[in-house]
Amino acid sequence: VLISLPVILVFAYAVNRRARFVIRCNLLNLTIMLNAFISMILCLPASIFGHACTVVFASMKMLLRWTGIKVETRNFDSVFHKQTSPCVVVCNHQPTLDTIAMAHAFPPRGTVMMKRSLAYIPIFNLSAWLCSVIFVDQFSGGKA
Repeated sequence: VLISLPVILVFAYAVNRRARFVIRCNLLNLTIMLNAFISMILCLPASIFGHACTVVFASMKMLLRWTGIKVETRNFDSVFHKQTSPCVVVCNHQPTLDTIAMAHAFPPRGTVMMKRSLAYIPIFNLSAWLCSVIFVDQFSGGKA
């Protein structure tokens, strides 16, 4: 049974466009979880110096190369590297796609905010804690 599953997946990937999409989306999600696991280890020393988020997004960029997705950042250096006052970067949420974009466009000295429900995902939550992620309760505007 375990041997037949990869064969079926490879066959479905080669033949069916919908299966190809589903398989690639699941591989992308597995890549994000793998990055959380790797980041958990890499962020231990980086969190001491306040660079944990930079490490997470740098490792994410390397892990996402298999996707073939090209991200173009425009005016990144002129906007973020010369920035002296606080700013907010907003991703109009597409769960896995914003991760790809932010891996390429994460500003230096940045802090990540995400919904509180993500704090309960094993491994991911430890990586987020090491990165000093700010968890926001999206259903109570007063607390957010």
